[in-house]
Amino acid sequence: MYGKTVDMDIMRYNTYKKYTHHKPTIIIWDVFHNTFSYSGRWMDEQFTPYIYYNDVWNSICNKRHMYCYSDKFIPLLRYWKRTGIFKYALHNSFDTSVYNGYCAQSYLWDANTLKNIKEIKDNSIECSYNDKLIREFVYKINEMNSICDKVFLVYSPLYHEGHSKIKDLDKLVSFYSHLAKKNNCVFLNYLEHPICKDSTLFHNAEHLNDIGANSFSAILAHDLDSILHISK
Repeated sequence: MYGKTVDMDIMRYNTYKKYTHHKPTIIIWDVFHNTFSYSGRWMDEQFTPYIYYNDVWNSICNKRHMYCYSDKFIPLLRYWKRTGIFKYALHNSFDTSVYNGYCAQSYLWDANTLKNIKEIKDNSIECSYNDKLIREFVYKINEMNSICDKVFLVYSPLYHEGHSKIKDLDKLVSFYSHLAKKNNCVFLNYLEHPICKDSTLFHNAEHLNDIGANSFSAILAHDLDSILHISK
């Protein structure tokens, strides 16, 4: 799923919980500067295959002009004006680089992303702290703690020269650290990790490329394994 705001993450988790009998051993919740804001519902086509789920329909689809009620029950109508989704899915079904819906991108570093952040006031990014979403986040964390061994909050790497673009980033990190401690989670902050200094691992200041994603996955897996082993 594109985007990682609280409302989308909770909707995804609730759908998973409702339609599976397998309880997760650990839960990794990726957090960032915009976690506590509402999703802009961009790239709606990603939800098209799942709109017959009432959770998805009620959360997203019936609030969008691109869907009508008949789309929910008649797949032919649902995809009639969205043939691009079918073509993309068909292509990905033969693409060996796609794994569980994830496709790493081999983009090269683009330094221009540091010079100007379009459509953002004063060329900087404000952190979001929506009180209602924070309460929902805490409620869901406590629910997760009751069904799995451990919940991890992870702040993924950002290229170090882009840190200054986020206003009061240190305050945000402290907020997540306090939130995790208060709600029996583990907060893993990778903003100071050496990986953040290597531009060859990034596409832009906020996104790792395929090499960086593989490198970070190995780092995260090692850290998770170490923490879980100690806790046992």
